[in-house]
Amino acid sequence: MKIIFTKHALARVDKREITEADIRLAISHPDDRMLMGPDGQYKFIRKRNGRNFQVVAKHLDKEDAWLIISAWVRGEDDKPGMFVRVLKLIWSLFGIVIGLKSKKGKRK
Repeated sequence: MKIIFTKHALARVDKREITEADIRLAISHPDDRMLMGPDGQYKFIRKRNGRNFQVVAKHLDKEDAWLIISAWVRGEDDKPGMFVRVLKLIWSLFGIVIGLKSKKGKRK
């Protein structure tokens, strides 16, 4: 089965730690499949390893491929972007350094 990702979908699957295998399984063997509307988009739902995958895709007849529009895991938040993770790391390191300095000042 051929799949094509939109830019939006690529960004989302990366943030949400969803693999191409997860998407293929959701489309090829869904627990549930729903037609979303007249534009031909489908929502595929597949539970795997305790995670509830949801994929929105549209079949492209000319290419005989599925265009992946978005994907997420129900009940899970997106992991923060790299910028936010770096800021959190800097902030926690800053807190450790301040804590070490205050402990040294109390030794007398």
